Amino acid sequence: MTDIPYTIGASDVGAILGLSPWQTPVQAWARLSGLSPTDAGNNATRRGHLIERALLMDVADTLGVAFWRYGDAEGPTVRHIAEGAPWSADRANSWRHPDESWMACRPDALMRCGELVELLIEAKTTRTWQAWDGPDGQPILPPSYFAQVVWQMHVTGVRLTRVEAFCTIADERRTYHVAWSDGICHRIVSKVRAWRERYLLGDEMPPNIPADIAGLIWPAEREPETWLDATDKARDLVHQYMHHHEAEKAAKAAKEAARDKLCMMIQDAAGIEGLCSWRVGKRGRTFRVTMKGDEE
Repeated sequence: MTDIPYTIGASDVGAILGLSPWQTPVQAWARLSGLSPTDAGNNATRRGHLIERALLMDVADTLGVAFWRYGDAEGPTVRHIAEGAPWSADRANSWRHPDESWMACRPDALMRCGELVELLIEAKTTRTWQAWDGPDGQPILPPSYFAQVVWQMHVTGVRLTRVEAFCTIADERRTYHVAWSDGICHRIVSKVRAWRERYLLGDEMPPNIPADIAGLIWPAEREPETWLDATDKARDLVHQYMHHHEAEKAAKAAKEAARDKLCMMIQDAAGIEGLCSWRVGKRGRTFRVTMKGDEE
């Protein structure tokens, strides 16, 4: 966002805390360190942006306020929802914490009256509500999005956020309200600050670096004649790898054999009540285990 070393935005927080289903803390570290490029997006993200803009426009209608992209000509009323946050001193559409400018965010939209920002608004899309339902079946905000919202309120000083979510497959919409909490915010900010100081500003690398990121740190152009000694630790790790590799193949074969036997048992029936079902679609056979909620 700026030349401040290792600026962390709201969308980074969930990954740093290990809450994101799309990015691990190590992947976030590689991206923030400049080892791997920022994701340019795909058809799914572009579709999400189109739906999210429609959600923001509908929220404005629901609240009875005007809507436009921030930076366009001012509307007929001072009370409105603007897409994107106001301009900051360093770059358009971004906010900076007044005391720690490495903390940044870009809310999807905000509602303001004059210069007073009353509400932050986030629009999200999903293909399934699975991560949006708690253990008791009640709707919840996924932890990664919750951390993002808390970070945005911390950076902007706004104390209330409205999250509009739309599920494309279920064709269903939900609204969540997140209010400010000093305790929760302190815990999230403290963990992110410590992570940044340790792995971005410090010399320490995060644990459990996978092979693909290791290849970015130590590229393929290596000394071909340089070989390390085969230590007991190295032998043990190789044996572990081979053991789990063979176990994985055996488990996959056993799983597929059990699946095939169940499909033959079901044949052209609807399924086995309370247990499983299968069908043939455009992409081939789909087997669903009802008692686990898994689909392969």
